[in-house]
Amino acid sequence: MTYPVGGATYDYIQRQKDEIIMKSIDKLTTVEEEALKIIKHHQIMSDDLNQQYDEISNLTNQAIVKSEEILKKYNIPLKTIVDSKVSSSTAYEAKNSHLKSWDALVKGANANIDKEISFEDVLTKEEIEKVRHEYAQLNESFNSMHRLDGWDWTIAGVSGVIAALVDILLVQMPKHKGFLGAEGHEGGPLSNWMNDHIHNSMSPEEIAKLERDNWVPYDAAHNKNLNINIDGLNTRTHRIQSFGHDPILGFIFGVKDILNGEFSAIDIHGKFITQAIDLSSHPEMLGMSLFNAIGTVIGHLKSDVATSAGLPAPLMGLLQLIPGEINGHTFTEITRGMYVQGYNFNHFLAMSIPVMIIEVLVRLLYFSKRHWKDGYSIKDSIPFGDKPKLQTMLFSAHTIATAANAGKVYLQANPLAINYPQWIAFFKYSIGQIKWILIDKPNKRFKYIQCEIDNSWIEINTDLDSIINNTNIKPFILK
Repeated sequence: MTYPVGGATYDYIQRQKDEIIMKSIDKLTTVEEEALKIIKHHQIMSDDLNQQYDEISNLTNQAIVKSEEILKKYNIPLKTIVDSKVSSSTAYEAKNSHLKSWDALVKGANANIDKEISFEDVLTKEEIEKVRHEYAQLNESFNSMHRLDGWDWTIAGVSGVIAALVDILLVQMPKHKGFLGAEGHEGGPLSNWMNDHIHNSMSPEEIAKLERDNWVPYDAAHNKNLNINIDGLNTRTHRIQSFGHDPILGFIFGVKDILNGEFSAIDIHGKFITQAIDLSSHPEMLGMSLFNAIGTVIGHLKSDVATSAGLPAPLMGLLQLIPGEINGHTFTEITRGMYVQGYNFNHFLAMSIPVMIIEVLVRLLYFSKRHWKDGYSIKDSIPFGDKPKLQTMLFSAHTIATAANAGKVYLQANPLAINYPQWIAFFKYSIGQIKWILIDKPNKRFKYIQCEIDNSWIEINTDLDSIINNTNIKPFILK
């Protein structure tokens, strides 16, 4: 490594020291420890050179003064010495000079410094405080980029409150005659509208045709033709008991049952049972392809969605597998009871509206504020992708709506008041927020600060190249 002669040497070393301590606030690497020792070694050498220079300069000045006095004493005029044949650059150019390798620099530093070097040996307290202050400023700069301002909190808060009001006043709960000791309910306006709209979307004849065209082996409504008895299986609960009727799981278990000619279901005790089904009366099921099986599942789901019982809410059937009881009722009993009382796919769609309100409002207002108020480009304002601030706003809004729903369930003491999609959204964004705080934020902070430090190193190297290229002074090697 080379250093320019004169004041640039000191400035360069100072800036190097600042960069190393900035980069090493947390922990030094082996190379950085070596660099710190080299800096200390060169600092000592520089101090020695400066001391020698001061001594030579003083002696030279004294000699000049004495010489001038002698010349004046004998009336000899002073003459300017010109046409020096030795250039300043040649004076500094060592014969057979060469750049030292990093290993040579480390070896030289270790030969002259036999102890561990810390920042206190290289920097003054003022310098350390200065760099720590700069580090704190970078931290604050990073935090300000991801900190929610008043407008952001307002957007999240208003969106969460609106969604909570829609859930409490319009969704309410499905229409039922009473469940687990709670009084019956006429159903919320939004829930009833959604239920009626889906029920009226197909005629009984259309439903019957879809059922005939999309017969499946997992649609048994009783135990009459089954080889293995499934306790609790009946016409009202067979869809919640069969994962093939789940709007999501149906594309896994339903397709599997069709391809294997099986019936997979959960009995009233929470036991999962799979058994073979006689397909002799339905030869079209034998050897069915995967794509035809998927099409059959879609057709069968469509035939059931507009019936009086409807389809189960997505993944709700999994609750039957949870062991334990609540107030003397197993999870299987509660899940079956909720489905029978109208807590189905239709009500799930109605419950999803408050969740969608948050998603649309927060994302739309985030885009508007970021583009028109904060001045970002349309590309940088798109409310999707890796946007930590947007993630925090969505998490905050869903937290407000979920807290309101928890209060609604507590006051009404009825599990039918639970907004299932809202709780799913809350847990989804909670996981994302925890990941942001514990993993993503520290990583992004490190990359941000590291980028600023790297840019400073580029600036230092650029300045050094400029000093060397724009002066007649050749670099010399510290030996």
